[in-house]
Amino acid sequence: MNNTLKKIKHLRATIIEWADEHRKLPQEVPGKWKDDLNYITKLENGLLGGTVVVEKETMKYLNKLYREYRTIYEKSY
Repeated sequence: MNNTLKKIKHLRATIIEWADEHRKLPQEVPGKWKDDLNYITKLENGLLGGTVVVEKETMKYLNKLYREYRTIYEKSY
């Protein structure tokens, strides 16, 4: 598994954890997370199938998504 695929898998897990944490407060969960999760899943499947090449602009967008959803890791447990 290459580094890009690892990062995408981590981002998908991060979005899922974020949604799980925020579903307790429905007013705070934007519907956008489902679209983001679908996008990440399609990208991951394309990488696994060898039909997708991740361009620089796509990586910038993925980094932006990670910055939005990483708050789950900023909590102190």
